[in-house]
Amino acid sequence: MDGAYDKEEVFKFLKEKGVNLPGIKIRKNAIAKAGSERAESVLQFKKFGYNSWRIVHQYGRRWAAESVFSAIKRIFGETVRATSTEQMFNEIRRMLAFYSIILSV
Repeated sequence: MDGAYDKEEVFKFLKEKGVNLPGIKIRKNAIAKAGSERAESVLQFKKFGYNSWRIVHQYGRRWAAESVFSAIKRIFGETVRATSTEQMFNEIRRMLAFYSIILSV
């Protein structure tokens, strides 16, 4: 997640959901406040530095998935035509299969 999510409320919400040390990019001027949910992330970010932190959290890899979804939507459209959940999944599976065929040609 990008730096726009570097907020105490977000870290608190993620902690409640069981996410420890989320891969949220910390602001450069961040201060670790004692007792804060984001303090450990701030300290880890400062300890490792951006480049090492990025590798540990695999930060910056989201673009690959977003590129695939964008290409699929450009080719097949942004909607599915099926009305039942099961058929929606089947339709999406077909789109992914056809996309794989297109890539291999």
